Amino acid sequence: MPGVNISYYTGDVTRWCKQSVFDELELDITHFEEVPLIQGSFLFLKKSEQSLRIFHEWMDLCRRFSLVSSPTPEEKSRCRANFAAHTHDQTLLSLVAARHRLDCLYSGKGVIHLEGNRAFEQHPGFDDKDPDWFLSELGAERAEHPLIFLLACLQRAFFLYERAMNKLLKLVGLGPLKGFYQ
Repeated sequence: MPGVNISYYTGDVTRWCKQSVFDELELDITHFEEVPLIQGSFLFLKKSEQSLRIFHEWMDLCRRFSLVSSPTPEEKSRCRANFAAHTHDQTLLSLVAARHRLDCLYSGKGVIHLEGNRAFEQHPGFDDKDPDWFLSELGAERAEHPLIFLLACLQRAFFLYERAMNKLLKLVGLGPLKGFYQ
């Protein structure tokens, strides 16, 4: 499930994809007129050979600068009249999802089904941010690793140490620490 369909307020993918992408990938733009633009924010992928192939296909496309770069003035002149902007990797994700006929989430409306496969009993919108709800809908269970509690305690200790040191350094006139992660 590649992400959230945002076409209901943005328009289809042809509005957000420069013509040179269709040309370079040898795609007929008319086949993509009703294809949703998918927000490139989060994905639900079950690790499998197929999902890895799809993910690698998207990543390979994203590595090609000509496909992710903003359109030049010459490229803009060749785009359709309704062209708004090129949304880079998000556009490529939408094209890959369309080529593989993947479902996507639809804000407030549920899942858009391109093949008729029902992914959820209840249809989530992108405002549903509770991971436990998604796990239960997918028939999965949350499994807490025994080290999670220990790692959370260590993280808190580092945070408190950094905060205390920053206060002390400020009192003596020195700059704050940048964090143990830098």
